[in-house]
Amino acid sequence: MDYNTTPQKQKTIQSLWRLEKIILESLNFNTVVQKIVDSVLLELGYLNLGYGIVVLALVDEEKKHLRRVSISRTSEAEKAIAVLPIPFHDIIMPLSSSNYSVRAVTENRPFSTSDWRELICPPYTPDEALMIQRAAGIKNSMVFPVTSKNIPIGIIIFSMTKDADKVSEDEMDLIKSFTDVVGIAVQNAELYSSLAKTSKDLGEANERLEELDRLKDEFVSLASHELRTPMTIIKSYLWLFMDKKKGQLTDKEKNYLERAYESTQRLINLVNDMLNVSRIESGRLTLAIKEFQITELIEKQVTELIPRAQQLGINLSFTKPTSQVPLIKADPERIEQVLINLIGNSLKFTPKGGSIIVFLIPREKDIWVQVADNGKGMTHEVLQRLFQKFATSGSGYLTKQESQGTGLGLYLSKALIEMHGGKMWAQSPGENKGSRFNFTLPHSH
Repeated sequence: MDYNTTPQKQKTIQSLWRLEKIILESLNFNTVVQKIVDSVLLELGYLNLGYGIVVLALVDEEKKHLRRVSISRTSEAEKAIAVLPIPFHDIIMPLSSSNYSVRAVTENRPFSTSDWRELICPPYTPDEALMIQRAAGIKNSMVFPVTSKNIPIGIIIFSMTKDADKVSEDEMDLIKSFTDVVGIAVQNAELYSSLAKTSKDLGEANERLEELDRLKDEFVSLASHELRTPMTIIKSYLWLFMDKKKGQLTDKEKNYLERAYESTQRLINLVNDMLNVSRIESGRLTLAIKEFQITELIEKQVTELIPRAQQLGINLSFTKPTSQVPLIKADPERIEQVLINLIGNSLKFTPKGGSIIVFLIPREKDIWVQVADNGKGMTHEVLQRLFQKFATSGSGYLTKQESQGTGLGLYLSKALIEMHGGKMWAQSPGENKGSRFNFTLPHSH
């Protein structure tokens, strides 16, 4: 404390601290701006010193005008409001005006006047301004700029029922200091209210997105169910027709039917993938966990896919581990699905004469499965988005003729492995240098 400060000055400082506490204790904008105009009058008793009305107006930078935001709750204010031709909160004062309210902002200095025609015209006419002043019983008004970081952001008007020469030095000191606190309070409240509104808007947007996502999942699930049954029927009839009419079909007819059969199977696979993805994302997919030997499962799947590989002129093989492979606890049907997806993916992108090798490597805490090919390979950019939904479509990984996949298979495979507590990733030295798809599964012990 400055021991040279007079008792009156100390009283002013204490009063200012008290005002700061009152208006800074809340961050709600509407609450703060009302406390600003009420606190000097009601909390410090300035109402008894002849101060009748306090008004706060802020600059709207976008619209280039001053807008009234709050007025004190006093009898003088009520009298003024009762005769206002324009409602208080609708009063708009263009910054192009030259009255004292605007000049306090543009010149960043206070003004004093005993004539409201110099204060509120426009938007009011001179006659209206005098009528309002007389109704409120105001003799003098002081206009102070409200600043933040020395930039004017508005004005605060102190209107009195006494003449200007009756304002003491201590009153003026407190008012000048108070306007600095007002700038801080307004800026804090505006920032807080803006953040609160943004948070509310984001919350509502997130709720809407979650609802849309749920509706999307329901639609995909329903559409997939509806599609799977007719596609399965079409596939069955095509197979029956092809099987019974083998000797009666021309090569062209047989080719058409085989292509229709394969396309129907691809659609069924797509529908199944969409159903599974929908179930995973909505938490409805369940695993039928059991303990089994994965070596046998891989050998079975490779054996079943070798004829397809031979048709394409690709050598597919399984390199069995030389050491003992522990049992794993997993859903064998889902692990089969992953293997079919990975080997099928390599079959698509390995040229005739190429090779695909499946490796199984037992490790200390898990088993590591790798499907390695010497096919087209991938760039680093493709690798970065490979396991996203629909990632392969249009990614450069597929050519126009080869774009038979949707990217759901890899997305689904990674999700299934992660549901088992494992990991999946891909590697490639670059284009035309082959690819390696890897996944791990924990041991059962």
